Amino acid sequence: MVENSQIESSFAEIRKRNGDTTKFDQDKITNAIYKALLATS
Repeated sequence: MVENSQIESSFAEIRKRNGDTTKFDQDKITNAIYKALLATS
Protein backbone atom coordinates (compact mmCIF):
# COMPACT_ATOMS: atom_id res chain seq x y z
CA MET A 1 0.00 0.00 0.00
CA VAL A 2 1.24 3.49 -0.82
CA GLU A 3 1.62 5.97 2.03
CA ASN A 4 -0.30 9.25 1.73
CA SER A 5 2.99 11.13 1.97
CA GLN A 6 4.21 9.32 -1.16
CA ILE A 7 1.25 10.40 -3.28
CA GLU A 8 1.71 13.67 -5.11
CA SER A 9 -1.43 15.11 -6.63
CA SER A 10 -1.13 16.66 -10.06
CA PHE A 11 -4.61 18.16 -9.73
CA ALA A 12 -4.66 21.64 -8.23
CA GLU A 13 -8.34 22.25 -8.95
CA ILE A 14 -11.25 20.15 -10.12
CA ARG A 15 -14.44 21.11 -11.90
CA LYS A 16 -17.64 19.85 -10.28
CA ARG A 17 -20.72 18.68 -12.20
CA ASN A 18 -22.41 22.03 -11.63
CA GLY A 19 -19.48 23.85 -13.26
CA ASP A 20 -17.88 25.21 -10.08
CA THR A 21 -14.15 24.77 -9.58
CA THR A 22 -12.69 23.88 -6.20
CA LYS A 23 -9.39 22.81 -4.67
CA PHE A 24 -8.66 19.08 -4.99
CA ASP A 25 -9.14 17.36 -1.62
CA GLN A 26 -7.40 13.98 -1.31
CA ASP A 27 -9.08 13.32 2.06
CA LYS A 28 -12.53 13.61 0.48
CA ILE A 29 -11.64 10.93 -2.09
CA THR A 30 -10.07 8.70 0.57
CA ASN A 31 -13.14 8.95 2.81
CA ALA A 32 -15.50 8.16 -0.08
CA ILE A 33 -13.53 5.02 -0.96
CA TYR A 34 -13.46 3.98 2.71
CA LYS A 35 -17.23 4.42 3.05
CA ALA A 36 -17.81 2.43 -0.13
CA LEU A 37 -15.63 -0.37 1.25
CA LEU A 38 -17.61 -0.43 4.50
CA ALA A 39 -20.92 -0.47 2.63
CA THR A 40 -19.93 -3.44 0.48
CA SER A 41 -18.21 -5.63 3.07
